Amino acid sequence: MKVKIFTLVIALFGAICTSTAQNNTIVNENSAWATLYSWLGPDSLVKSTGYHFFDGDTVFNEKTYKKVFKYWDEQHIERFFTGLIREENKKTYFIYPHPNNTIETLLYDFSLETGDTLFQVRAIIYENPFDSLDIGYFLDTAYYLVEKCDTIIFNGEPRKRMMLAIDYSYVDTVIETIGSLSGLLSPLCYDCTGFRELLCYTLNGELLYKNPKYSECYYNNLSTLPTIEQSIFSIFPNPATHTLFITSENEKISKIDIFDITGRNVYNKRFENYSSKYEITVSGLLTGLYFIQIKTEKGQTLSYKFLKN
Repeated sequence: MKVKIFTLVIALFGAICTSTAQNNTIVNENSAWATLYSWLGPDSLVKSTGYHFFDGDTVFNEKTYKKVFKYWDEQHIERFFTGLIREENKKTYFIYPHPNNTIETLLYDFSLETGDTLFQVRAIIYENPFDSLDIGYFLDTAYYLVEKCDTIIFNGEPRKRMMLAIDYSYVDTVIETIGSLSGLLSPLCYDCTGFRELLCYTLNGELLYKNPKYSECYYNNLSTLPTIEQSIFSIFPNPATHTLFITSENEKISKIDIFDITGRNVYNKRFENYSSKYEITVSGLLTGLYFIQIKTEKGQTLSYKFLKN
């Protein structure tokens, strides 16, 4: 796999956040997504990585779709058919592969603006990565608010980014071309089983996005996986508007780094005299999801996340 140094930067193009992609917003022929799946099994935390990609077209209900497949293994030996996807008028539709399902799920709608509401009727499928026949199916409806949006530069081009919420509580971030930061097929996934997080996005074999919390694009039960959330430090308030407080009763801080969703370091602080309490002024940060890495006096690195209002 080729690795390209990628840059996503915020572009302030005015108060109105417009969709900027001239062609496809998500469905690019040679794109691939690596998504981390983590859920609680009978005895322990289970984790696996799914690779989604497109291969071939088909016609269903007189509409043309790309066929979506997924690998569960790092070697990409055995692939599974995952569904059908198409785009029209900056909207992305997906049909889950279930014998009785003909409903299109509206995965993305990049025609929306701040304050708009997305009404989604979707088929929810439960997938068992260890048994391709173990698939459950039910319908669901939900309303989502486009709470904030802005424009970023991705791979040299302006792309729209939207922060989505339910009852004003942050749910997901979606970006033109990349899709959801929860994975290609997991946007707005407020009730999905387990935890999902986009690890990597590639186009034509080049790595264009890598989750700043992780060092690899593949993890499974045998992998060493960074802790997603750790309770040694308290991070509050979350979401934060002006000030973010970091406290601990047992550990002291030697270094703090904050990264935005592109992996760009937006704040760093080293402590000559270790401290168990610290406050950060975040009012200058743009609205969105951020990741905090805290290095302790003992050399341990812990990861957290917070939302900036």
